[in-house]
Parts: sequence; C-alpha cells; structure tokens
Amino acid sequence: MIGNYSDNKHNHCKTVAEVMYENAKAFGIYNKLAFAVGLVHDVGYIDSWRGHEDTGAYILKAMGVSGDCLDAVRYHGKSGYWFIGNGMRKHISPMLLLLQFADMIVDGKGNIVGFDARLSEIKERYGDESPEYDGSVLVVDFLKEVLQFNGSDAEISLQPVDEDTLLKRIYDVKAK
Repeated sequence: MIGNYSDNKHNHCKTVAEVMYENAKAFGIYNKLAFAVGLVHDVGYIDSWRGHEDTGAYILKAMGVSGDCLDAVRYHGKSGYWFIGNGMRKHISPMLLLLQFADMIVDGKGNIVGFDARLSEIKERYGDESPEYDGSVLVVDFLKEVLQFNGSDAEISLQPVDEDTLLKRIYDVKAK
C-alpha cells in the first residue's frame, strides 16, 4: 500500500477503466483514452482520501494532462453538475459522465455491483450524513435522469447518445 492507495483501490481503478473502455463508444470517446482516465482517476489516494480528486488533478496537470480528462478526474465523485451557471458547461463533459457512471457501479474492491450496492457501500464507509455519501446520491440521481441504460445492476451498460442530446438532457434536469 502506498499512502491510501491499496490493492483494493488498484482493483477498483482497473475495473472502472475496463467499464469506461467498454462504454466509451456510447459517447463517441476514444476507448483507450477512457481506459487511461479510469485507471488514474483515484491516483490522488496516494496522498489522502479526502480531496483525492484535486490531488489527482494536480498530479495529472503536472504530467501535462489537460481539458476534459483532467476535469473528469477533478470533478468525479462530486456533484459538480450543479456548478453550472449562465449556460456554462465547464465542468460537464462526456468523459466526466462516463467516469461518474463507471465509478458509481464499481465497488471499492473492484467488483461491478450497480448503483444501489455502490451507494450502500459508500454509506457504510462514510456515514449517511457525510458529504461523500450525499454527493454520491446526487451524482447517481443525476446519471439516472440524464443517461439511458441497458440492463440493470451489475449488468448495466450505457446506450449511445450524441452530445447535443446529452446536453439537452443535462440542461432539462438543471432547469427543474
């Protein structure tokens, strides 16, 4: 174990990367790039679990990563969708949504478990009144409203959607 980056965390990242690779085509994302983002999305745990998203983004920025890939790592696990203002979508990208989807169906040991089991795990780990749990519930609720799925629970995958349709759904949810 290095810092807070354990074997379980490595398994989680590996499976998130695999889920992203398999579902990248739903957003028209290059699957190898999606795999790389999934693999490094929790690299910030090397330093600390709290704020690992920002630490991970700092590490990746120092390596020259920018744009949607960097923002996906920076805002995953957060309800960053609600930061939208004045029609800006700075923090929303197909890469972020893909990472949020994968991260919210893969448990801390690297098993694909679906949204409900993942939320239960987060609740058990952090408590039902924690910002981590509350943020995860918001993320899952948002994903369920914006994305379309095939299957359910551990067999879930994304249906293809073009960016214009995706953005319309995001703004429709935001307007509620």
